[in-house]
Amino acid sequence: MLSGHGGIDPQHLSTAAGTLLNRGGMASMASTMLIGLAGFAFAGILTETGCLDVLMHRLLTKVRRTGGIILATALTSVGTALSMGVSYLTIIVPGQAFRDIYPERGLAPKNLSRTLEDSGTVFVPLVPWTEAATYMSTTLGVATTAYAPYAFLNYFGVIIAVICGYTGIGIARQEPVRKAAEVPVPAAA
Repeated sequence: MLSGHGGIDPQHLSTAAGTLLNRGGMASMASTMLIGLAGFAFAGILTETGCLDVLMHRLLTKVRRTGGIILATALTSVGTALSMGVSYLTIIVPGQAFRDIYPERGLAPKNLSRTLEDSGTVFVPLVPWTEAATYMSTTLGVATTAYAPYAFLNYFGVIIAVICGYTGIGIARQEPVRKAAEVPVPAAA
């Protein structure tokens, strides 16, 4: 039923609906939003200072096979989830770091996209200090550590991505893309 002010008359709402609508709005989500902002700030610092480039160079000197690239991507996504606490960054930061590696090694970019989703995004709700876990635990009233042992999809995504990387199952290939430094420059006439 509509009230005289154009809104819904709270007297006609069920108790559950009234509770849901009167939880504090944006103010109640301030702590969750601050986690996100802090994560984005940390990602910006890592990217702009070049720390991410140094870490990637070190990591990729040890990685030779497709399975190793997938494993490195998955571990980087999980590490991003653990350190930055924002699911968006588990896609953005490792995605930027590995975006050139996949084509150089003859792997289609969709492999990177799938690995980021399989490992980063679905792992975030298991980490108690992340945005997603904070939202879920406060909304549902269940602690992250209480539901984490039963969130099999979240664990299996990472494991299956790595198994596929090492076995080659579902891995899309393409012609390797050479680095810009490797492209021969035509001689001047």
